[in-house]
Amino acid sequence: SKEEQHIAGHVAALIWAIWQNRNATVWDNSRNSPEQVGGHAFQLWQNWFEAQKFRTQTQQQQTVQHSAQWTKPHEGWIKINVDAGFFEQQTTTTTACCIRNNNGEFMGALTRKYNSRMSIMEGEGVALLDAAQLAIHKGWNFVVFESDSQNLVNAIKSKDGG
Repeated sequence: SKEEQHIAGHVAALIWAIWQNRNATVWDNSRNSPEQVGGHAFQLWQNWFEAQKFRTQTQQQQTVQHSAQWTKPHEGWIKINVDAGFFEQQTTTTTACCIRNNNGEFMGALTRKYNSRMSIMEGEGVALLDAAQLAIHKGWNFVVFESDSQNLVNAIKSKDGG
């Protein structure tokens, strides 16, 4: 179970911290208090746990990216792919869209920068809005919009709008 994995991780980190403290005592004549060893063990485990979460997220993102493949729209239609980017430290959200015709030929792109921190759903929704406004401005009537945000797609498809 997850709880057993967490306990095993804590124990392994504590044993490693004790071993490091023992080596420091033998080789460097320096000794940490039990509280310091415990704190060091906790920090080791915390760092390892965060690294595993990041690795898992990265693997999931790569799996999604590898499984997604662009498909052409029907004859005479245009496809606009939309996405949003989030930069928390700069308090910035960006949107982008890529336009291709039914032969897969690049027709254009649009990017925008918003100086506000948006939720993922807001950012993806604004990206779609930007693309829809571009299509209206260009006079395109036969347009397919595509997003990698399953939540946004589900909200649009639902009867109550999500």
